[in-house]
Amino acid sequence: MAWHSFCWAASAFPLRFVGTFVSLLIVLAAGWMATEILGESFEKKTQVQALGEIDVLASRLNGETAAVDGMAISLAGSPSVRATLSGGMAGGSRRDRQLAVSMLNLDVAAARAKAGYLLDKAGGVVAISDDGETARLEAPMDGVSPCFRKSIAGEDGHQFSRDAGNGEPEYCASRPVRAGDGTVVGVVVLRKSLDDFAADLRRFDHPYCFIDPDGIILVTNRPAWRFRPIWPVPAEKKSMLARQFGTLVDRPVLTQEVADAAWVEAEEGRHFVRRRDASGSQWSLVLMMPPPGLLAGRILGILLTLVLGIATLIYLFGRERAVRDHVELERRQKLEEQARDLRVQATRDPLTGLYNRLKFDEALATEIARSKRHKTAFSLVLYDIDHFKAVNDTHGHQIGDRILVEVSRLVSAHIRNIDLLARWGGEEFVILLDGCDGQTAYQVAEHLRAAIEGGAFGDVGSVSCSFGVAPYADGDDVDTILARADAALYRAKINGRNRVELAPLPTAASTRAAVERA
Repeated sequence: MAWHSFCWAASAFPLRFVGTFVSLLIVLAAGWMATEILGESFEKKTQVQALGEIDVLASRLNGETAAVDGMAISLAGSPSVRATLSGGMAGGSRRDRQLAVSMLNLDVAAARAKAGYLLDKAGGVVAISDDGETARLEAPMDGVSPCFRKSIAGEDGHQFSRDAGNGEPEYCASRPVRAGDGTVVGVVVLRKSLDDFAADLRRFDHPYCFIDPDGIILVTNRPAWRFRPIWPVPAEKKSMLARQFGTLVDRPVLTQEVADAAWVEAEEGRHFVRRRDASGSQWSLVLMMPPPGLLAGRILGILLTLVLGIATLIYLFGRERAVRDHVELERRQKLEEQARDLRVQATRDPLTGLYNRLKFDEALATEIARSKRHKTAFSLVLYDIDHFKAVNDTHGHQIGDRILVEVSRLVSAHIRNIDLLARWGGEEFVILLDGCDGQTAYQVAEHLRAAIEGGAFGDVGSVSCSFGVAPYADGDDVDTILARADAALYRAKINGRNRVELAPLPTAASTRAAVERA
C-alpha cells in the first residue's frame, strides 16, 4: 500500500509541477498583457497632453507676434507716417516728422519692441525709435532686409531671425506704407526680442525648445542645451553653423529629426516629441514629453504578478490607476492655470491691468457688427494725459508709471461695468461706451475730465486729460470711427487741452473720405 502511494505521488508530482508552471505562465502572460495595455493607454494620454501643451506654447508665441503685427499695421496707417515717407529722406513737414517719430516711439513701447524703423523706398532710414542708444547703433538692414524687400513689393513681412550682435532670437514685422493713390512710398518695421517668451518657457517642467531652420536650439528651459543642435546636422552645414555660433556641441539632443510627432531617444531618455512650425515660418517649437513613470515598472509588475498572483495584480492595478488619475488631474489643473495666465497676459496691459489694444480691437469690431445688425448706439472716448512727457522728464519714469496706474483706477471707478476701458498706447486710453449716443458720451467724458482734474496725484499734484468723443454712425467701420475720435482728441489739444471735443456725425459721403485723409 505504501509502495502504491509513493508511486502515485511520484507520478502526480510532474503533473502538479506542470500545472503550476502553466498557471505561472498564464499569470505571467496576463500580467504582461495588462502592463502592455496600461502602457499603451498612458502613451496615448501622453500624446494628447503633449498636443495640449504645445498648443498653449504656440498660442503664447502667436500673442507675442500678433502684438508686433498689430502695431505695424497701426503705424503704417498713420497719416503722419504716410506724409513723412511720401517726402522720402526729406521727411515731409517738420510737424509730420515729429508726429511720425512720436507714433513710432509709442507703438514700439506698446508692442514692447526693441526697435522700430521708417524706411523709404530705397531702404534708407528716415526715422528710428529713440528707445535707447543700442537701437540707434544697430545696422537695421542686417536684420530687416527680408521684411523690407517683401513689404516694398506691397506685402506684409514677417520673420524670425537671430540678432546679429548676441545671437538671441527676435521677431521682425513690416508693413508697406501707401500714398493716397495706393503706391508704396515706404515701409515700417518693428523688431521685438523674444525674451518674455523665453521667460515663460522656463516655467514649464518638460523640455521645450524654439529652434531655427537649421535645428539649432535658441530658446529652451534647459540652459545646457542652448546653441546645440536638437538633431543630427548634415556634415555640409557644420562649418557654416560653426562660423555663426562658434564651436558647436557635436552631440545632438535627439537621435533623429522629427517632422511632426514621434517617440525618440533623447539625451534624457525616451521621449514623445512634438514639433510645430512657429507662425507659419521655418522656425519650430519642439516639446519633449517623458514617458509616464508607471511604464518603467513593467518588469516590477510582472514580478509582483508571479509572487502575489492575480488578486495582488488587481489590487495594484486599481491603486496605481488612482495614483495616475490624481497625477493627471494635478497636471491638467496646472496646464489649465498656465493657459489662463497666458490668456490674461495676451489681453491685459502689464502696467495698468487694463485691456490692451488687441483686446480692444476685437471688442470694437464685435460692437460695430452688433450695431449694424441691431441698430444699437455706442460711442468711443479717446483720451490722453496732458503734458505727460513733462511729468516723466521732471519726476522720472517710475512716477510717470504711477500716474498712469492712478488715472486708470480713477477712470475705472467712474464708468460702468459694461463699458470697456483699454490702454491704447503710452499715455493714451480709449473707452467703448455701450448704448451711449454722442451727447451722453460727451457728458460721461466731461464727468471723467472733471474727476481727473480734481484728483490728487502725490508729488505731481494735479493732472489733466484731453478727450475726443466719436459716436457710432451708419457706415462707420473700425478705421472711420477711430479716425473721428482721434481728430476730436487733436482738436481738444490744440484748443487748450483739459477739455472734451465731440466729433460731429459724418455724412455717408464723408465717412470714407475721413479714413482716406487719415
